[in-house]
Amino acid sequence: MHSPRQSTSPKAVPLVKWIWNSYLKTALIPFICVELVFLGVYFITNDWIKGENVEMIQSSANEELIRIAEREAISIRHEAGGIEHAVQMLASQAKHQLVQASALPLEEASRLIYHPEGMYYTYKDRTGGGGAALYYTGHVPVGEQEREKAAKLFQIQDVLRDVKESQPLAASAYINTYDSLNVIYPYFDVIEQYMPHIDVTALNFYYEADEAHNPQRKSVWTEPYYDLAGNGWITSVIAPIDSEERMEGVAGIDITIDTFVDKVLNLSIPWNGYGMLISEEGTMLAFPDAAKSEWKLSRNIYEQNRQSVFVDTLRTQEHGWGSYEIGGKSQLISWSTVPQLNWKLIVVAPEELIYANAAQVEQTMTRVGGWMIAGLLVFYSIFILYLYIQAKRMSRFIANPISHMRQMVGRIGEGEYRQERPQLRIQEMQETADKLGEMGHELGDTKDKWLQASLRAEERESHLQALLSSLDDVIFEIDKHYRYVRIWTKDEGYLVKSKHELIGNTLSSALPGDLATRYMDIVNETLTTNRTQTLEYALQTMKEEWRWFSARVSPILKQTNEENTVLILVRDITERKQMEQRLIEAKNAAELASQAKSEFLSRVSHELRTPLNAILGFAQVMQFDPEEPLSEVQMDNVDEIMRAGKHLLELINEVLDITRIESGKMSLSMETVAVDELLNECMDLLEPMAQDYGIALKKEQTAACHLVIHADYTRLKQVLINLMSNAVKYNRNAGSVLVGCELVHQEVRISVTDTGPGIPEDQMQLIFEPFTRIEDQTVGIEGSGIGLTLARQLTELMGGRIEVESKVGEGSRFSVYLPHNLKPIESDPDVEAAISNSETKYQVLYIDDNPANLLLMDKVAVHLPEVEWKNVKSGREGIQLAGQQCPDLILLDIHMPEMDGFETLEVLRSLQRCCDIPVIAVSASISSLDHKKAMELGFDDYIPKPIELSSFVHKIKTYLHA
Repeated sequence: MHSPRQSTSPKAVPLVKWIWNSYLKTALIPFICVELVFLGVYFITNDWIKGENVEMIQSSANEELIRIAEREAISIRHEAGGIEHAVQMLASQAKHQLVQASALPLEEASRLIYHPEGMYYTYKDRTGGGGAALYYTGHVPVGEQEREKAAKLFQIQDVLRDVKESQPLAASAYINTYDSLNVIYPYFDVIEQYMPHIDVTALNFYYEADEAHNPQRKSVWTEPYYDLAGNGWITSVIAPIDSEERMEGVAGIDITIDTFVDKVLNLSIPWNGYGMLISEEGTMLAFPDAAKSEWKLSRNIYEQNRQSVFVDTLRTQEHGWGSYEIGGKSQLISWSTVPQLNWKLIVVAPEELIYANAAQVEQTMTRVGGWMIAGLLVFYSIFILYLYIQAKRMSRFIANPISHMRQMVGRIGEGEYRQERPQLRIQEMQETADKLGEMGHELGDTKDKWLQASLRAEERESHLQALLSSLDDVIFEIDKHYRYVRIWTKDEGYLVKSKHELIGNTLSSALPGDLATRYMDIVNETLTTNRTQTLEYALQTMKEEWRWFSARVSPILKQTNEENTVLILVRDITERKQMEQRLIEAKNAAELASQAKSEFLSRVSHELRTPLNAILGFAQVMQFDPEEPLSEVQMDNVDEIMRAGKHLLELINEVLDITRIESGKMSLSMETVAVDELLNECMDLLEPMAQDYGIALKKEQTAACHLVIHADYTRLKQVLINLMSNAVKYNRNAGSVLVGCELVHQEVRISVTDTGPGIPEDQMQLIFEPFTRIEDQTVGIEGSGIGLTLARQLTELMGGRIEVESKVGEGSRFSVYLPHNLKPIESDPDVEAAISNSETKYQVLYIDDNPANLLLMDKVAVHLPEVEWKNVKSGREGIQLAGQQCPDLILLDIHMPEMDGFETLEVLRSLQRCCDIPVIAVSASISSLDHKKAMELGFDDYIPKPIELSSFVHKIKTYLHA
């Protein structure tokens, strides 16, 4: 018996609970979180606004208090400045009066009397008032000299009056001398106010102006003191009266403290603030009643509040502001210093009144926040209850249709595929129920089709087996562990083992090691990339014979969870391999034959060109020998020799060129070629021939002649000379040849038109066949029949073509088409212009094993009078002579016995004296391999035999004069 399977699915929950949880997770909780965030933002913003508001109010209040303090300090400073100026003027007037001699008017003298105790004073005012009082305290006995001083100073009582009246803050103006004389305005009874025998110099309103206390000798403000004249608490501004001997006295103006008190107490300060005035030493000069209880004031604020932070700051800073705890309350305080008096004006305002509006706004915002929280709690309570009721209703609404669909699924699972569709109120569930009904019908139809398909599959499998049995190929199915899964073949003889031995075994157990490894690598790559791979190999089969096989490895992609495998299709390719081997052997044999032909032609060319070099060379020497000129008959004979030799040389060159082209060894040197320059050179070369034949050779000068093309200059010249020489040779008597050039569809067409007999239409293609000539037109005209063949092949190698047009009896036109090169070129300078007619004697060494060639060079030397010519027969002799004489130029043959030209050059380049001498190869071999090898090994140039005398001489001059 089987134990029941344990369920691993999560515990099922009722639908109403699931909907309720969904509401909580997706709607309610996020909604509450958002509201809490909003509340948090509200309170944080409220707190931030409060802070910003308080900071702004504090800044505004501070600015206002500073403005008030500085304004009043500036006002006091201006008034004090006027008083200082007045006291300076008074001191100057008194000093001037002391040095004047003047008598006291009788009326003024009558006001002065002696006191029994020794004082000298005024006992009455002027008649009508307005006089000053005088008092000699008797501290110094009053004699005649003292009375004279008193008379002098008593005369400036009008000045004292003017000073006092000009200063609104002044209570009195006075003069005190070092011998205790006091002159003061306005008048009062000095005997009643002053004590006898007072030492005026001991009082602060005198000694604070002396040398010790006032070295700058400027006006000085005293600390507040109680006035002896009965004016109460006052402060004085005093200025020294100096003579050359001592300080004679002081001039002073008394200012009653009440003057400043009224000014300070009447300040208009917002927020119920008030002002205070203290002296430099901390004496309280002015303060309202409100300050008494808060500051607990005595007379000196510095002495009473020694430990106060505010007092320490106030004492050390002339201006400032700050928030300080005064009398248990937070106060905003600002102060400013009056420079002349060093008094400090203090402005105080309670912070609770400054921030009253901000606090009220904060309270209001807090209450609003509380009501918001309460409202949200009530709202969410009702909302949650509503959601719970809706969840229960929705669960019932959804559960009934689900129950119907569950019953439908159960019946379909039991095999009742065709079900009636229920009518449901929810559209999506109705659609699901409809789909379930359709699915049931489709399952029924599918089951019927599956039964039919199973029968057809069995039939197809039998057909497939028959098909596989008819194939010559072998098919393997291999899994990822390299095991044989299935094998299809009609001949087990192609296997290494029988089918039942291979199935279930691995590739490594059936195949040789290297082949098994290759197979396993390809299986891995095929399973990884899902791409088909191929493999070829040789294997010994059960028939005990080696066979070649081609394997094609393809992936089998399974739709189920089964592991993918590969299918290997193996085909016997032994016959194909044998055919390929035969083709390779045939190709190698053809290449060997081609190589042998090339070597044969090269050797034949060398053997033919060597005697031709002597024939043409001596013929040219005879033609141009100035010492023994030829007769006319001899010259004609030599011309025939030259014509035959050149014809033979041309034939050799053309045969070799065709051989190179057919073997694919023809190399071109493509360059930019100026058409006009090339045509002119060809015309110059063909002009003598045209004159001999009586043919007019003309060039049609068109704009296209100035174009440039991309071609091999030498080979294109060879093509054009061939066409132009044919036009001259195969022409009628007194005929003409016209050479033209034009641009046709981005191609340059060079045409050669003659007035010859023309070419029959049936012969048009034959003229390009090798060794083919038109018999009627070639009688008595020398030629090989390969010129046009070579011309067409060379033109096609340069990317062009040759076309021919002809009319019998009128003539023919051969046209060469080549691509137009848009890039301009620059002409090379004429080499001959660079060769100077130097008187210098040069040495040229010629090395060649052929006596005829050595004799020819002796004849060539006649045309080079400035050259001392040395001939040697072997490379060894040449090396020895070059080391001894160090010639200016060496001409070296390539093919020599014992030591050839390449070996000779190698030794020459190794010698220190010879390494820089230019060496030119002169050889009858025109093989491109020899030419290329010569340049690679270090030859400076290459001259083929037979030589052309004029160009040969020109090249030697070029190297000698370089």
